[in-house]
Amino acid sequence: RNRPNSPLPHFIPPQLSQPVEKPPSAPQWVHEIKLDGFRMAARIDNGRVQLLTRTGLDWTDKYPGAVAALANVKAKTAYIDGELCGVDAAGLPSFAQTQAATDGERGVHLVYYAFDLLHVGGWDISNLELLKRKELLEPLVANKLGLQFNGHDTGDGELILQHAGKLGFEGVVSKTIDAPYAPGNRGLWRKAKALNRQEFVVVGWSDPEDHGLILARCCWVTIPTTASSSMRAVSAQGCPSRCSRICGAAWTRWPARRLL
Repeated sequence: RNRPNSPLPHFIPPQLSQPVEKPPSAPQWVHEIKLDGFRMAARIDNGRVQLLTRTGLDWTDKYPGAVAALANVKAKTAYIDGELCGVDAAGLPSFAQTQAATDGERGVHLVYYAFDLLHVGGWDISNLELLKRKELLEPLVANKLGLQFNGHDTGDGELILQHAGKLGFEGVVSKTIDAPYAPGNRGLWRKAKALNRQEFVVVGWSDPEDHGLILARCCWVTIPTTASSSMRAVSAQGCPSRCSRICGAAWTRWPARRLL
């Protein structure tokens, strides 16, 4: 009779993705929706759920709703790789909503998107091929409120990327179907963005109502191409560079409340 072969790991460094301009389209690749949230591992040990960041920080207490959802996973022990996302009114992952939930704002609908399974029921399955791991994962999270299995598609990667962008998703992540999980690796998975976004260090911005300058502590923020207000960023070399985006009311006041 087969017996479980290994204890549940405390932390597994996540496999990472290499940025590319275009996704691959060869038959050995599958493509998943690239999610705009926080990469998070779910460690489940006989009813106790932990949420671990990509660096191993325990953020369980930040997301009680997600913890409650993951407590319904159909396994006594499991280590799941996924993305925790706030979703907007259209049901799309929204980093702004994810950040709002992290800051303690109530009323944000969080969904944990599960896309890989590394350990289950005492078995280390990280050496199995990707499609087998996903096959074992799907029934664990199916039909569970607050949980979503992140499926995949095959075929023309560039066409799938175009469709993802039209639907409002950030992009796609492409993975080889027969590869084992490789903790920390940044070459076997490829990520391509459909939406044009860039990160800047924000020093300040002008208030659209009174045109006064609002100063904030330096921090990283992702600015979509729909953002308005002129912003000044400083590069790693200390050379100032200016970026401007123009839109109507799409650039809301939530960044000011978050940053100040």
